[in-house]
Amino acid sequence: MLSLRPRESFVITRVLADHTDSATYYVRAVVRKASDGVSIETVNLTDQGNRIFSKTWGAPGDRFAQIIITTTVYTDGGYSVKSENYREETSHYIIEDRPGYYPQYGGSGGGKTDYERLRKIVREEIQKIVFPDAVIDFSSVLNAILMLETKTASHIDTSAGIIRDAFPKLDLTPALRHIEQKTKEVHERIARIPPTDLSPIMSRLDQALKIITIFEDAEGIEMFIKNIKEIRGVITQELADAKRVFGEIEKKIDSKSFIHMVSSGSESKKKTSRFSL
Repeated sequence: MLSLRPRESFVITRVLADHTDSATYYVRAVVRKASDGVSIETVNLTDQGNRIFSKTWGAPGDRFAQIIITTTVYTDGGYSVKSENYREETSHYIIEDRPGYYPQYGGSGGGKTDYERLRKIVREEIQKIVFPDAVIDFSSVLNAILMLETKTASHIDTSAGIIRDAFPKLDLTPALRHIEQKTKEVHERIARIPPTDLSPIMSRLDQALKIITIFEDAEGIEMFIKNIKEIRGVITQELADAKRVFGEIEKKIDSKSFIHMVSSGSESKKKTSRFSL
């Protein structure tokens, strides 16, 4: 059983099966109610050529009504003599709203979904919804945040007190006195270091140079003299570097940053020892 929409424009069609038959025929369709066989309408189909006969017909508007359409082939234009070569054919239909068809807006054509009309229906239905005015009370949330902040501050104060009790103020006076005493001892030991006297070595080198210069024409004498001069220069530079290093050591010991560094190390050591106990 096929489906027709109410008042749908439907093309009733009959195709003659024998392609070798070139005679002239006429086709009539009779529409009847399926429930009692009462004739609703008679439709004479038009010869479209190639053995095709058709005619557009409007379906009734009674939903869920069932109809049958019978096509008969005649040999004369008066539709009085039935052809012996072709038998009658009958099709069964029901009138109903197929998917994609909305009676209040009319048919969408061909059973396809009309998305624009569907959107319109959805918009109209949404507009009918009444949303209540919602008032959100945030006071309970704010109170909870305030309580959390108060408890957090109290906890921080308590933790700070515990830390102060665990690490009381330390007396660093004995440590500082000890550092000052050791600093003086370092100064005294540096002062007692005798200066390096390289004058004998320098004198011997000068004598060697004077002796070598006598042999001006000997091979390799010039290179030897050059090497001796380089040795003398290196020794002189080493002596200057040694004096500079001792001077920097004295400045470091006299600086406040050195005393503070030693003091901090002693304080850290005492804190660690006290915490371990």
